[in-house]
Amino acid sequence: STFSCDNNVLFMEVLDKEAEKLGLHALFHEKPFAGINGSGKHNNWSVGTDTGINFFYPGKTDNARKLFVTSIACLAYGLKQ
Repeated sequence: STFSCDNNVLFMEVLDKEAEKLGLHALFHEKPFAGINGSGKHNNWSVGTDTGINFFYPGKTDNARKLFVTSIACLAYGLKQ
């Protein structure tokens, strides 16, 4: 669970920095504005294949973790574009 927590914190930091570069703000509060639900300080992303490979799941093997890190890097690059 520590590994998952580290990934969540890293993702939130990267998202915050990339949003700032675009003049945006990433909000992770449960209720950032009165009467409007927020993200609850967590993210559930899923991008995968029709065979069940989830690119945003860190996995338990070195290859799965490499795929995860590469996917996050691609997402960050895409957000920057």
